[in-house]
Amino acid sequence: MAPPTEATILSNFLLPPAPLPAIISLKAFAALFTKVQQAQSSDQIRALYRDLQLQRRQLTDAVAGNIEGEVKQGIVQRRAVMRSRRLDERDRVDDEVKVETAVSFCPPFPGTNYTIGIKKSHQGQQTM
Repeated sequence: MAPPTEATILSNFLLPPAPLPAIISLKAFAALFTKVQQAQSSDQIRALYRDLQLQRRQLTDAVAGNIEGEVKQGIVQRRAVMRSRRLDERDRVDDEVKVETAVSFCPPFPGTNYTIGIKKSHQGQQTM
């Protein structure tokens, strides 16, 4: 099974699982108010419920948009890290080559016949 993507993780934790009517119906919402309030302002209760639906939908859309932005930003960041690592690797290889080159041209230690360096072997040519 493939690991979850950044978008999946963010969506699962930040987006509500259902619209407002799936959580609470208009009838159940109206029941939260007293009988007197229900009788006097049923149109206002209905308008409040619709407004809450709209706010929830707008918030969900905004969060979904932010998730898309974060995913795109994550891709940009991963590319930058990979580019930086490649450059660091090139620099490290260049530094190693410089050290090897410098060491291969070192003169013998004073008072000895030993040199610091890399001995190059000559391979004979093969004939067929």
